[in-house]
Amino acid sequence: MGNVAKKMILLAVLAAGCAATGLYYSLRPEEEPQIEVSRTAIEERQRAGEEAAEQGGSRQRRADEKEKEESITVYVNGAVLYPGLYKLPKGARAGEAITAAGGYVAQAKTDRVNIARKLRDGSQVYVPFKKQTRARQ
Repeated sequence: MGNVAKKMILLAVLAAGCAATGLYYSLRPEEEPQIEVSRTAIEERQRAGEEAAEQGGSRQRRADEKEKEESITVYVNGAVLYPGLYKLPKGARAGEAITAAGGYVAQAKTDRVNIARKLRDGSQVYVPFKKQTRARQ
């Protein structure tokens, strides 16, 4: 092998090495810059976060209290499709509670229920079945 051939191989190896180094540095992830934060700055941010959480919590409590004032919970059972507890707007009537419970079943004795009765929080709406002899309300 001649001197010229050796020089060409050496140049090719050097060029390949430079290309590999450049490729390595261009593809490697950048390191996150190191930020120095003092202990007091961290404590101030924690306090600010706690205060914001407290304010958000009190807003949520006020919203929950307002919702409680504007709604009632009633128990609907008997000859309805889905007996259970239902949250209704304040001033709701028994008919609305029955509708919320999915309406009457086929065996319901509908003439025994006063659907115009205004409900209060904690009220019970009972729809009797046709086969029952006495009605509960």
